[in-house]
Amino acid sequence: MTRLFMPAPGLRLVLASASPRRRRFLEDWGLPFTLFCPKEVEPSPISGESPEHYACRAAETKTLAAAEQMKAQDALVLGADTVVAIDGNILGKPRDAGNALDMLVCLSGRGHEVISAVCLLLPDGRRKIFPTRAGFFFREYLQKNVLFICYLRNHKEEVCRNAQNVIARISLKMVSI
Repeated sequence: MTRLFMPAPGLRLVLASASPRRRRFLEDWGLPFTLFCPKEVEPSPISGESPEHYACRAAETKTLAAAEQMKAQDALVLGADTVVAIDGNILGKPRDAGNALDMLVCLSGRGHEVISAVCLLLPDGRRKIFPTRAGFFFREYLQKNVLFICYLRNHKEEVCRNAQNVIARISLKMVSI
C-alpha cells in the first residue's frame, strides 16, 4: 500500500479511539499509528449545548485525556466523537437493547443529523478541531419489524436450528390459503 503522507521524523501518530471504523480509516490511508483508548472520559452533554459543540468538546476531551494518560510528548494525538441528533437533540448512546429499539423507532421515517468532530493535538499543545455534519433520512420501519430484526440478530443459532420448521409451517399456511 502506498502511504499518502507520514508524520514528520521523530513524531508518531496516536489514535485516541476504540472505534474500529476510525482505526480502519487510518489503516486504509496507510498511516502508521499507535492505538490508545483513554479511560473514563465520556463527557455528558451540558443542558442547552448544541450537538456540534458537544461533539467538538467530547473529541477534545478524549484527545487531551489520551495525551495526558500516555504522556505523549512526541506525538500527534487524534481523537474524535460522533453524535446523532434529531430536532437538535442529542440521542446519546443506547443504555440497553430496549433503549436502542426506542431510538430506532424514534428515527423511523424522519430526518436526523450525524455530527462528527475530530481533534488533533500537536506536540506543542496547539489543537485543531474539525466538526462536520451530514443529514440523513431513516427509512420508515414499523416497531414489529425492528423487533423482528433484533430478535433474529440476538437468536441466530436458534433461528438457524429451527429454520426448517419455520419454513415448513409457513409453506403449509401458504398452501392452505
